[in-house]
Amino acid sequence: MRQRLPVVLLASTLATLCSGPRVPAAAGATVISVTDFGATGDGVTDDRPAIQAALDALAAKGGGTLRIPKGTYLLDSYKPAVHPWGFYNLLVGSNIHIEGEPGATLLQGPKGRAPLPPGADYVVNAVLVVGTPLYAVVTFQNTDFNGGFHPLHPTETGKEEVRLTDAADSAHFAPGDYVAIYATTTGDVLPTEVSRVTEVSADGLLKLAFPLARSFAEPKIANVTRLMTCDVSLKNLTIQGAIPLTVMETFGFSAENCLFLADTNIPWPNVVTVFGCNTMRAFRFVGNEIGSVGPGYVGIELPQRNSQDGLFERNTVRAISVGFGEYGAHWQFLDNRFFLYPRPETAVAISITGLDVTFSRNYVHCGKLTGGEGWGSVLTDFYAPGDYAPYIGQIRITDNTIECELGGAYCIRTGSRDPVIAGNRLTVRGPGAAIRLDGEDVTASVTDNDINVDVGTGIMLETYGNDRSTVARNKISATNGTMGIHIAWPSKNRRVEDNTITGFAQDVVLEHGK
Repeated sequence: MRQRLPVVLLASTLATLCSGPRVPAAAGATVISVTDFGATGDGVTDDRPAIQAALDALAAKGGGTLRIPKGTYLLDSYKPAVHPWGFYNLLVGSNIHIEGEPGATLLQGPKGRAPLPPGADYVVNAVLVVGTPLYAVVTFQNTDFNGGFHPLHPTETGKEEVRLTDAADSAHFAPGDYVAIYATTTGDVLPTEVSRVTEVSADGLLKLAFPLARSFAEPKIANVTRLMTCDVSLKNLTIQGAIPLTVMETFGFSAENCLFLADTNIPWPNVVTVFGCNTMRAFRFVGNEIGSVGPGYVGIELPQRNSQDGLFERNTVRAISVGFGEYGAHWQFLDNRFFLYPRPETAVAISITGLDVTFSRNYVHCGKLTGGEGWGSVLTDFYAPGDYAPYIGQIRITDNTIECELGGAYCIRTGSRDPVIAGNRLTVRGPGAAIRLDGEDVTASVTDNDINVDVGTGIMLETYGNDRSTVARNKISATNGTMGIHIAWPSKNRRVEDNTITGFAQDVVLEHGK
């Protein structure tokens, strides 16, 4: 297996890589305050024009730091995005770092949201936008923006290079360029690799800054340098509105010690959620509180659409559900606290549908989950269309504490080919199962978990084919449980051994075969 930088170090490295030749060397030395441009923070004055003027001034200097003193900065006007249904309050460009004093709040006002446009089904009103304000990832994969695609020879997982089919196309690339590599160029959500070119050869070989996560049989590449936003950070801010934060097509992003609040008082047809983040690489969400104000909670999508190299650490999340997917890769969820309030139709409370994902040392408390859409799991590694299966794997769920109430659903349910579930403490109330494995020809490892259920099942193995899984050294207890371990189909290569099972009507049940 290839070696990778730890995500924290990688994020720092990527931020350095973002400072390419288009950014003046002294850009980071510029420090200004929003008050220099007339922002008041009194909660009454529309501070949007003043803050945007400050952001624009930093952009003109190549970047820098924007300071926001304590106060409530009302954003009571808006700007239209390119997408006719999208609007925003503030737009942030590359190499800009926004630092608030504790108590600095960006508050979307009632006049800071556009009404429903004619012919639209809904309206998107974001508070803070980093990158393109299109509200749909179209620039990288749309030839109207990216300058066109160039075909490549098949790419290979782990390689830090690609080769152009036509060597003459190398004239379109230079060291330092950002590139997007697509498995296909037709459709909506497309398998993509975003990277940076480090070397260009006349014979069509492009060296890349990072190993490829996946192999593509008939790939194409686009130069997206002029479309990329990079090296942006937020610190010590409260951001509240219909959609507090949108980050699009961005390389090197950090949000630390911020409070992101979706305002559920805002009625439909406004889209109300916390994030609208897509196609990000090397990003960090550390020490934030993420949730909502108003009469209820919202579902939260973390960065989607091929977002890679993400660190989600020490955050507190309160939501209906939370998750990511859409060909994401290389994520770490560490030491977070999730408080989940599912609705009757909620199918999955936490989805980590990606490649190379670590979910470790997190605390999860989930209200009653009945399992909408016939799926039903508090935590899953596969909640996606079936054709995502080849892009998902290397999921590690370790050393977490999960407390949940089930109405026939599952605490942890996996569908990938090689999950690791180890060292977790699961407390499950209600009918259902603590752990369920699904899939064909699976090589899973379920070891050293401490599982306590009251009336349900401990571990369910719904795997078939040549199941090479190991289920060992688990402590499985119940008050009045049904089955300790339920095995749907036999497999001569599966290992179920050294488990301690108490309090169930049946310890181990093999449903089909011997």
